[in-house]
Amino acid sequence: MTGRMSGSGPNAARAGCASGSRITAPLDRGLGEAPEAGPAVDLPARLAVVLGMAFHELATNAAKYGALSTASGRIQVDWTVESRGEEAILTIDWCELDGPALETERRPGFGSRLLRQAITQELAGHLDLRYEREGVCCTIAVPSGSVRHQAA
Repeated sequence: MTGRMSGSGPNAARAGCASGSRITAPLDRGLGEAPEAGPAVDLPARLAVVLGMAFHELATNAAKYGALSTASGRIQVDWTVESRGEEAILTIDWCELDGPALETERRPGFGSRLLRQAITQELAGHLDLRYEREGVCCTIAVPSGSVRHQAA
């Protein structure tokens, strides 16, 4: 599975899954051939940029210290969109699997503090970053305006 982002104007981006896309090329080995893990959605440009930075931070740490630092490690990413009236909440679950076991609880570094600030302050969202024994898992929930599901 690889992620897809494409625009339909200067203020929108589309996120979803499509083979052949290159936005997650560095993660191709870790994502493997997983089925699509959520609906295609239109994202406001600002949300797409901040989420791109969040994925970059998570992927960099996974490659340095986590699941992507080993041949057997992989990343599972799932997302849902829940409508609440005219607004939608995009919830993304990122979880490292089959990587090196975390023996001790990690202290938040600069990257995780930046990630938390971007999600909670820039996007008025919620971030749950967990250092589980199997690897880092992260849940991001952000209001995404008038997110529209895309026909697959």
